[in-house]
Amino acid sequence: MEARDDEANEFIPKGVSVWEFGTNRNINQKANEDFGNRKDQPGVGITPTETTFMFVTPRRWLKKQEWEEAKRQKGPWRDVRAYDAEDLELWLESSPAVGAWWAKELGFAPPDAISLNDWWEEWSGVTDPVLTPPLILAGRENETRELGKWIEAAPSILTLKSLSPDESVAFFAAFVQNLPDDQQQVAEARTFISSSQDFLRQFAPTKRPHIVVALQAEIGIASSLARYGHHILLCVGNDAPDGGQYLKLDRPAREPFINQLKVMGLGEDQCKKLADSTGRSFSILRRRLAPSGMLLSPEWALPDNGPLLIPALLANKWDEHNKHDRQVLAELGGRPYEELSTVWARWRNVSDSPFTCVGSLWKLISTEDAWTMLARFLTGPDLDRFEHAVQTVLGMDHPKYELEPDKRWYAALYNKQRPYSDRLIEGLAHSINRMGTIRRDDAPDQTIFLQSRARSLVQYLLYDANGVRWASLARCLPDLAEASPLQFLAALGHSLAQDDPPVMKMFTEVGFMGASTHTNLLWALETLAWFPEHFGRVALALAQLSRLDPGGQMSNRPGNSLQSILLPIAPQSTTTQEQRIETLRMLHDREPEAFWKVVIQLLPDNFASWTDNPRPTFREDIAPCPRTYSLYLLGQEWDSIVHLILEKIAVAPSYWNKLWQKYPDLSPHSREITREKFQRCIPDIKQNQAACLEIVKELRNLLEHHRSFPDAEWALPDEELKYIETIFHQIEPDGLYKHAWLFVFGYPEFFDGGDISDDQHGVRVQTERESAVLDIFTRFGFQGLIEASFIVEEPSSIGFSLRLIEEKENIEDAMCSLLNEHEESAKYAFATGYIRKKIYPLENKNFARLAQKSIDEQWNISSMKALFRQAPTNIFVWDLLEEFPEEVQTDYWNKAYPNLRDSEEEDILYAFISYLQYGNAAIALKAIAQYGKFLPSGVLVQILECILRHQDQAKARLAHMQSYYIDKAFKELKNRKDLSEMTVGLLEWRYIPAFDQGEPLNLALHTTLAKSPNLFIDFLAMAYRPDDAEEQKKLSDQETRVAVNASRFLSTWANPPGTDDNGKIDIDTLSGWIADVRQLAKDRGYFSSCDYALGGLLGRFVGPEPTGETWPPAEICRILEGLNSRDMDESFYSSIRYGRGVVSRSMNEGGAQERKLAASFNKCAERVGKQWPRISGVLRTIAESYEKNAIREDSEVKRRDLGL
Repeated sequence: MEARDDEANEFIPKGVSVWEFGTNRNINQKANEDFGNRKDQPGVGITPTETTFMFVTPRRWLKKQEWEEAKRQKGPWRDVRAYDAEDLELWLESSPAVGAWWAKELGFAPPDAISLNDWWEEWSGVTDPVLTPPLILAGRENETRELGKWIEAAPSILTLKSLSPDESVAFFAAFVQNLPDDQQQVAEARTFISSSQDFLRQFAPTKRPHIVVALQAEIGIASSLARYGHHILLCVGNDAPDGGQYLKLDRPAREPFINQLKVMGLGEDQCKKLADSTGRSFSILRRRLAPSGMLLSPEWALPDNGPLLIPALLANKWDEHNKHDRQVLAELGGRPYEELSTVWARWRNVSDSPFTCVGSLWKLISTEDAWTMLARFLTGPDLDRFEHAVQTVLGMDHPKYELEPDKRWYAALYNKQRPYSDRLIEGLAHSINRMGTIRRDDAPDQTIFLQSRARSLVQYLLYDANGVRWASLARCLPDLAEASPLQFLAALGHSLAQDDPPVMKMFTEVGFMGASTHTNLLWALETLAWFPEHFGRVALALAQLSRLDPGGQMSNRPGNSLQSILLPIAPQSTTTQEQRIETLRMLHDREPEAFWKVVIQLLPDNFASWTDNPRPTFREDIAPCPRTYSLYLLGQEWDSIVHLILEKIAVAPSYWNKLWQKYPDLSPHSREITREKFQRCIPDIKQNQAACLEIVKELRNLLEHHRSFPDAEWALPDEELKYIETIFHQIEPDGLYKHAWLFVFGYPEFFDGGDISDDQHGVRVQTERESAVLDIFTRFGFQGLIEASFIVEEPSSIGFSLRLIEEKENIEDAMCSLLNEHEESAKYAFATGYIRKKIYPLENKNFARLAQKSIDEQWNISSMKALFRQAPTNIFVWDLLEEFPEEVQTDYWNKAYPNLRDSEEEDILYAFISYLQYGNAAIALKAIAQYGKFLPSGVLVQILECILRHQDQAKARLAHMQSYYIDKAFKELKNRKDLSEMTVGLLEWRYIPAFDQGEPLNLALHTTLAKSPNLFIDFLAMAYRPDDAEEQKKLSDQETRVAVNASRFLSTWANPPGTDDNGKIDIDTLSGWIADVRQLAKDRGYFSSCDYALGGLLGRFVGPEPTGETWPPAEICRILEGLNSRDMDESFYSSIRYGRGVVSRSMNEGGAQERKLAASFNKCAERVGKQWPRISGVLRTIAESYEKNAIREDSEVKRRDLGL
């Protein structure tokens, strides 16, 4: 053997060495032979004068040193060494990892140490499949990096803390196995695991550096090991105190954990279930994956301890801060909660604990594991107490249902809340579920008894329940359904069978987001759909719910759930193809409306998408969800659905157009039988003109689309398209309906294909429309055109297409007479289309003729209004308008929007003044963004003042855009030099409620404040009470509005006197202004309010986050430090701390943003601390607040992760 080591140690020489081994009794003879052989044949690339010769024997060799010296003298080697049994013993003692391995090889149990490899094989090999290093490391990249840094650094002590010491050791073992091969071999040879204090104490002086993995070690021994050059890894679990420095291993992230389980060969559904049911605890995972009986029960599940955990087992999760939760737990345990919690606190802080706790929220880490370990301790009295708790807690209706629906989403404001926490309610339901799904292995003597109890509880809670009960139990329904599917479905069926089904109360939407409890009912049914024996009843229930569904904002609807469990490409069930088809037949007979809604959606769709439905939590008697699906079987199922549709479609011809939408994606066989069936049904279909029109529209779209892209892979064959065109002509309606397809919004498509420009297409459409109108007029007369306007989608396009008729007949009088119709009617739209076409070729001239015609023929007011609504917006029309009645003028200026792009400035001004004159300031305000630069300042002011006088009208016309248009108007005003700051400022004051309050503003009134300390105090007096005000005087509505306005105004100011837009500060100006306003405030009795307002102003100026090495500015620090005002400091703190605005974060980000901010504020505090300690204290307080927020955000992530 040859070896190379760049650094020498007491056993291996530096540089190249060659090794010979012998076990012969005649050691001298064997050593001499090997020495001679090596001398003659040293090896490829071996230079003896640069190489050490090593001979090793496991026997004692008394003349070893004499032999070494003789061979050194003889040469040719650089050095000669010999090791015998005594040397090997010393070597093994200095390398416990190798010693432990060697002892194992010899069949001896190592007394004090075990190698890392041996430990890993024992720990990971107990499961089937074997646990892998990537699983242990999953989602723990940061911890892995920290461990790597520690190994590469100088020897030291590192405490590695996780749920148990074994998991900590496993993490290190996985880390080592994940190293590159050369580093892994070195690390494994250097590492051993021991819990013997005496052994570690004796080992410490060993010269060769090791990595010592200690399951327990006194601090003195650990420190001694580190001083001697060893890396000490202390592996601890939950039972270790939280104090001190340690590297903490959080639970692996869910997705990486699942991914690595899949790599191990487990199915995706099983992986997800293991991730949730084990809480991603490796102790629990090992129990779940180990063959039955291989792993001993944890200490908390032993007979002396297990019975004391039964109340927690039955409650599952609860909020310790809720006194009603504590009372229920006490009743479940038959003893005071304090006594129980003392016991549970002990088990919470042990390795492999059954509990997790975040703040006051307690939860079983793994419901399944806890029931497996503790169910055998359940007694009859335990279950009696549990049944009473369920009836009390889950049987209570939620008080919020005493309120009207629109008030329920903020029920807490009305004190309409349940006394019990949501956690306890969900936990009890979870326990009912586990009880109903208990396996015989978990409770062999009680399985039937426990399942019977669960069935009784589900029936008690739901059968004959009213709407409030169903809604109150919404979040529990998935658990109750899984616990006892038969009782749940029976209760639901009973509710749906009533004339006014109580369960439909769950579909009532509340709040501005339209929240509704019915989604929980759908999740419960989707869960049960995985079981073939319940599939039919679930499908029928979803169909009934779909028929009764009132609709709403939420996308979770019963029809979508029904589609998901039947969808051939990804059925969210384990039913067979035959069972799904038979279920569809049953739905057609029992719920035809729901059948037709869903069956078309089951056909192939290239853009289809779906999400996985919830799967059962505990029941395991279902097959895994198939993730791959035979294309042959898939096509077969689609063909079967098409056969079923064609079999039933005769009684529902209106669904033919939906089938034609899916037609291109059907198989050739399905397309063929669809065409044949359709052709046979044409006579019946033509009896239904409405259905006929929809089908014709769909066929036209199909032909146009496929003929426009004949070379595309998806395009249907030309012969097939010709066949469809033949069908199209057979079903194409005659009479008024024949041309209806042309008169739609936008431009219709033509099915003869071809690649033409948009302009060419538009010309063709208009030509076709004019020909169609002429055909209608020729066959049916003018009355036919009127009737056609009721049929088509866009009646005005008929009126716009009368050119060919007008070449033959004068229909102007007839068309103008229709202007008197209601403006929402088809006739009116028909007429306005005609008028627009008549006006726009020569605009002013043609409109003037029609206007004169209306006067000469004495049209009624309605017709005149209609005429002017189609008129161009220019001065010529406005001059004509003055000759018409006031009603017409008022209507025009209230409905016409100014299209003034080519108008002269004086015409623009005329339009805006007219809008104001007729009270349409809303349109004028909206148009300022486009034409405001042409308007005099006085007109802008008038518009804004008019808006104030007609606020309701402005809100109705401008809706949520009102603030935007107001902002645009004031920006235009600020550019005007002919308006005083006070004029603009007073107008701004009246508009304060309309400004966006999300960020500071730069208003003219702020500039005025900066120049007038007295005005600042006036605003303070409007916003705040005097310092000496003793009683809370009730304000009038007007006083309240003024106070709110003033407070809002002051809170939008962020540029104090002496500052500019670049952030520069003139400290003399700022200090002087502050001194003036404080003195005035003191004189007028508003000193405290003044300091509070000033602190907020300075805080808004510096901004909510540190922006550099000079933040906060020295001038601001100097002023605040010098004034020494508590009110000012508090307000300065608040404006910075709460000025951050809306924050977005990823779901699992936690408090990373807040920790970064806290570090920034602490850094600033340290920088300014020596000169301005008071400001440093404020900044540190902000940092502490962010640190608390970070902890809270981390807890939120943890709560979500743990289902709390």
